[in-house]
Amino acid sequence: MESSLRAFEASNPGLHVKRINPGDAGSFYTKLQTMMAAGEPPDIFYVGNERIPSFAALGLMEPLDRFVAADTASTEPGALKIADLYPQVVDAFRYDGNTAGRGTLWGIPKDFTTVGFYYNKDLFQKAGVPLPKDDWTWDDFIATARAIGAAKDDAGEHFTGAEFVTWPAMVRAYLFTEGRDVVGGTFDDVTITDPKAMAALERLRAWR
Repeated sequence: MESSLRAFEASNPGLHVKRINPGDAGSFYTKLQTMMAAGEPPDIFYVGNERIPSFAALGLMEPLDRFVAADTASTEPGALKIADLYPQVVDAFRYDGNTAGRGTLWGIPKDFTTVGFYYNKDLFQKAGVPLPKDDWTWDDFIATARAIGAAKDDAGEHFTGAEFVTWPAMVRAYLFTEGRDVVGGTFDDVTITDPKAMAALERLRAWR
């Protein structure tokens, strides 16, 4: 990061970038909101796409469409070509005043992530638990996590069986595997209270 900032400064004499890193996500957004409330917002900042509507509605961000259009027409090396990015990821940073994913562009995506599981082969071996198979089910996952959690290391300390963070995207991904979703075909069709969706969420809660 620092080398990239210094390279930017070298290419843009007169500009100096001060990087602010207050810590974890919670501390970051607290710092960001404090700076904005004080009328001293950063010129550029990272923000998750889920916060775009609220920040844009408060007039805290600059629309980027004209800058993107200028870069698209530019032949200069390093100019942003928005068409080179996945449209779905770009659209996640759009907001038209009513609906997220449409209209004005308020941010440029830096990456995107998917949901997956990682497991420690050494830990499985120490706990005497078989490695996951391709046809694993959620029941297998739960049973394996509990088996690992019941095992102990050489010092007599229990292993952590599994960790499953409950970010909204993670919970929704879990619902997908159960054939459910938070919404239906339209955003007005809320399906989170569907009995099957509620049963899936109750199952997720019971993993604790």
